[in-house]
Amino acid sequence: MLISLIVPVYNVSNVLKKTLDSIHKQSLQDMEVLCIDDCSTDCSLEMLKDAAVQDSRIRVLYQEKNMGVGLARKRAVSESKGKYIMFLDGDDSLKHDACEKLAALMEQTHVDILHFGTTIKSMNNISAEEAKKFRNFSKPYREFLERDDLYNACFQEHLFGFSLWNKIYQGDIVRKAFDNFPDVRMDIAEDLLTFFMITCFSTTYGFCDESFYIYNFGGGITGGKTITLKEMRNYAQQGDTLRCLDAFLLKYGWQEKCAKARNWICETFADAAIYNWLLGIGEAQSAEALDIIAPHFEPEDLLRSCVKGLHEWGIQPRKLAEWFRGSAIVSPKKREIKTIAAYYFRAYNGGVERVMTKLASIWYDMGYRVLIITDEPENEQDYPYPNCVARVCLSDLESTEADPLTSRVVNLSKTLQEYKVDLFVSHAWCSPNLLWDILAVKLTGAAMVIHTHSLFSHGYRAQEVKFPIQTALLGIYYDLADGIVTLSDIDTAWWKLWHSRVFHTSNPVAGVYKKEHLQEVQNHDILWIGRISHEKQPFLALQILRIVINRVPDAVLHIVGSADDTAYFQQFKNEIERLGLTKSVIIHGYQTNVDRYYEMCRLCLFTSAYEGFLLTMVESKMNARPCVTFDLKNLDMVREGYGMRIVPQGDTAAAANAIIEILLDPTLWKELSREAYESARPICEFSQSDIWKKIIEGVSVPYVQEATSLEDVAVRIQANDLLTGFELLGNEIRYYREASEWNAKQLESLKHDTAPYIEHSKILEQQLETNTPQLYGSRLLLKKFRTFIRCLKEYGLKETLKIARDKLQKLFSQS
Repeated sequence: MLISLIVPVYNVSNVLKKTLDSIHKQSLQDMEVLCIDDCSTDCSLEMLKDAAVQDSRIRVLYQEKNMGVGLARKRAVSESKGKYIMFLDGDDSLKHDACEKLAALMEQTHVDILHFGTTIKSMNNISAEEAKKFRNFSKPYREFLERDDLYNACFQEHLFGFSLWNKIYQGDIVRKAFDNFPDVRMDIAEDLLTFFMITCFSTTYGFCDESFYIYNFGGGITGGKTITLKEMRNYAQQGDTLRCLDAFLLKYGWQEKCAKARNWICETFADAAIYNWLLGIGEAQSAEALDIIAPHFEPEDLLRSCVKGLHEWGIQPRKLAEWFRGSAIVSPKKREIKTIAAYYFRAYNGGVERVMTKLASIWYDMGYRVLIITDEPENEQDYPYPNCVARVCLSDLESTEADPLTSRVVNLSKTLQEYKVDLFVSHAWCSPNLLWDILAVKLTGAAMVIHTHSLFSHGYRAQEVKFPIQTALLGIYYDLADGIVTLSDIDTAWWKLWHSRVFHTSNPVAGVYKKEHLQEVQNHDILWIGRISHEKQPFLALQILRIVINRVPDAVLHIVGSADDTAYFQQFKNEIERLGLTKSVIIHGYQTNVDRYYEMCRLCLFTSAYEGFLLTMVESKMNARPCVTFDLKNLDMVREGYGMRIVPQGDTAAAANAIIEILLDPTLWKELSREAYESARPICEFSQSDIWKKIIEGVSVPYVQEATSLEDVAVRIQANDLLTGFELLGNEIRYYREASEWNAKQLESLKHDTAPYIEHSKILEQQLETNTPQLYGSRLLLKKFRTFIRCLKEYGLKETLKIARDKLQKLFSQS
């Protein structure tokens, strides 16, 4: 028997006659046609039986239960006897001499796989672009190949497509491949899995340009545009197909050699699922569709495709967050918390960094396994934490990803799974990567808590427009988390408009509340402590000092802290010199032990534009040091006002006068010192373990979302309208940028076109200067040219371009 033709059939009675006619007309007699009906509910089986009566080459097989095309093919192949095997779908057809000519070619070439041409007939409104793409996918690679990695030729190098039906194979290779085909139903990508297995057992590939197969594009699952939840289930099943492929590779020990081809398949499957989820399903069904997809893929595979949506498919982060909302992935659920991960981009030089490491110690003391995750590697300046607290730096992990964002989010996902993290506490409350961190955490099944460290609206003050946009998006992102931690009543009130689980806490402080406060120091030293950065406004501290030393000449400002921005730090030092304050300002740099600086100074100065907690203010209170601060209305400590003088934001004169008053009035200093010291007690004695027990329990159980209030609706409308405004502004900026670029190109074109005329005018002008009599007309020419230049200046480029070429050509043709 030369050829076994495998024809799986399921409910295609409306088109089956054409398929059977093409079989009847096959000129090759030494062949068998195994038609297997997959439990059709129409008259397909009866049509097959009638065809078998008319053509002895046809054998009809019947499935008692609908098992899918993959298992139908498997059964038919197992009963095949042909030296070569071909496949024909029940809604397609073959040219009358296909089997005869292809059998002859196989006898001649002796290749394992022979790829032939296909005639594509588009159906169901398939676009010309889609048809062209599929035609390119189907055509043969026009070279003979002999190599033991044909799977790479197909799935990595993409020299030829993986369709089963436009090729003829050595029968024994196909039978071996189907022996490894899993006994599970597959409704999509079963042909890819089959062809991958065939290429693993094959070493030679040939081609034939002639078209023998007639493919009705759009009739099967791969064609068409409308995406339903049923089709989303098919795309989700590709994840199961990938697992079957992995099991096959494991069986033969081929994981390493087939890794690149396998990874391309994985990426293709995940991309198809996420692409159709984002662009083929409406928002009303997006959550349900995501819940269909997610269980079938690894988290990092879905994350890769989501990043591709951002970079290549035009998906905005806002839409991605909205499509996740409501899915079971982000819904609160019962869980047992054993391992907690804390994240910030580093662990040194900042209040957030200090809080993160301190909380890690507290959680460890509470009996949890603790992991600190940072982007930056370990640093000798890192704040201390217990040795048994694990540390992972994302940037140190190996990655095969070309895109930095993909590399980071995939490494985060793998880390969460490796350490079996149950709760992820992000201290990067406004990070550009926040959404991706949330998605990575939720897809791995962990709980997500966002620990805020600043005023909810602080990003609107930034000069770059990306920060206000990011701030407007925070509420939409936070809605996906399991809980929000705040540090002030103001922030608590705001975030409760967005989320049902908001926990008001206080940052842990270093040391313990002292029984006796520090003695008064007899000097006029002022302490400014913090990171030297824009939001801390250290330049204003210099202006304040300049006023102070006019009344208190021996006043000294101690700066404790360092800068991330070296250029900004240099500007700061230059400003000290410019103001003549080099003898009155001492920069101590970054310090881990700051108590001695509080002890040596008489009061503290805070000039921040905004803060979330201001841990250094707590430390000043613990050390009984009065402070002068710009008004920070969101801070509970500032609203209470104990041990401090509060001046309007940015009012350097008022701040200087308050400092002078405290420095020169011992009685006032003692009163404020006592207030500061006493107001530190409740902060120091605040039980971190109690509040974190409440937080952890709160995100460990399901909860019912509170009814949406009018206020909730109002803030969401405001956020959406604000984001729409940013989008419109961005469109306008793009319009003017593109218009400017177009005008610049037109100006260059005008310069090029008028250059010969300008050169001609210079020659004429030189001739005029020699008083040549015959150049009266040239004087007129020069006058007109000057008029042209004046017109260009007066009316602009657009109007001038309309008349310039015609006028100049007419003018110089007369000359």
